[in-house]
Amino acid sequence: MAAERRKRVSTGQMNRFLDKIDFQRAPVPMAKRLRIFYMTQAAVAPPTFVLFTDRDIKLHFSFERFLENQIREAFGFKGTPIWFKVKARNAEKKDG
Repeated sequence: MAAERRKRVSTGQMNRFLDKIDFQRAPVPMAKRLRIFYMTQAAVAPPTFVLFTDRDIKLHFSFERFLENQIREAFGFKGTPIWFKVKARNAEKKDG
């Protein structure tokens, strides 16, 4: 299980994976759908994936579960939580 927690997936592998997912099957309300431009693994232990999207919204719980199940089917990560962060591609940096 520790090896699964520290597993790393390259950005290239992740983007080929994204191309194969049928997002039309994702159980998400149309208003909550978002376009994922690309996804990268930002951290291990626990595996954390950053989704670069068309807008900055919190992932709908059912979409997050759908994506997590697809990642587990493709890459494993058995017995470890998978975290997601969303970043809008056109989001501007704000001074604090």
